[in-house]
Amino acid sequence: MLIVEFAVEHGEDALNALRLARLMYAVWRISRDARRTRRERPAPPAGS
Repeated sequence: MLIVEFAVEHGEDALNALRLARLMYAVWRISRDARRTRRERPAPPAGS
Protein backbone atom coordinates (compact mmCIF):
# COMPACT_ATOMS: atom_id res chain seq x y z
CA MET A 1 0.00 0.00 0.00
CA LEU A 2 1.33 3.40 -0.97
CA ILE A 3 0.71 5.06 2.42
CA VAL A 4 2.76 2.39 4.21
CA GLU A 5 5.67 2.76 1.77
CA PHE A 6 5.60 6.55 2.17
CA ALA A 7 5.64 6.35 5.97
CA VAL A 8 8.43 3.75 6.05
CA GLU A 9 10.58 5.79 3.65
CA HIS A 10 10.16 8.85 5.84
CA GLY A 11 11.45 7.19 9.00
CA GLU A 12 8.23 6.00 10.65
CA ASP A 13 8.35 2.45 11.94
CA ALA A 14 6.20 -0.16 10.24
CA LEU A 15 3.64 -0.39 13.03
CA ASN A 16 2.90 3.35 12.91
CA ALA A 17 2.64 3.13 9.12
CA LEU A 18 0.17 0.28 9.41
CA ARG A 19 -1.88 2.21 11.98
CA LEU A 20 -1.94 5.25 9.71
CA ALA A 21 -3.08 3.17 6.75
CA ARG A 22 -5.83 1.55 8.81
CA LEU A 23 -7.00 4.93 10.08
CA MET A 24 -7.08 6.38 6.55
CA TYR A 25 -9.07 3.37 5.33
CA ALA A 26 -11.55 3.65 8.21
CA VAL A 27 -12.09 7.36 7.54
CA TRP A 28 -12.56 6.70 3.81
CA ARG A 29 -15.06 3.91 4.49
CA ILE A 30 -17.07 6.01 6.96
CA SER A 31 -17.22 9.00 4.61
CA ARG A 32 -18.21 6.73 1.71
CA ASP A 33 -21.01 5.14 3.76
CA ALA A 34 -22.20 8.57 4.93
CA ARG A 35 -22.36 9.84 1.34
CA ARG A 36 -24.27 6.76 0.21
CA THR A 37 -26.74 6.99 3.11
CA ARG A 38 -27.36 10.68 2.50
CA ARG A 39 -28.01 10.05 -1.19
CA GLU A 40 -30.45 7.16 -0.58
CA ARG A 41 -32.47 8.94 2.11
CA PRO A 42 -34.90 11.52 0.66
CA ALA A 43 -34.47 15.06 1.94
CA PRO A 44 -37.03 16.19 4.54
CA PRO A 45 -39.72 18.58 3.27
CA ALA A 46 -38.83 22.25 3.56
CA GLY A 47 -41.71 22.98 5.96
CA SER A 48 -40.46 20.73 8.77
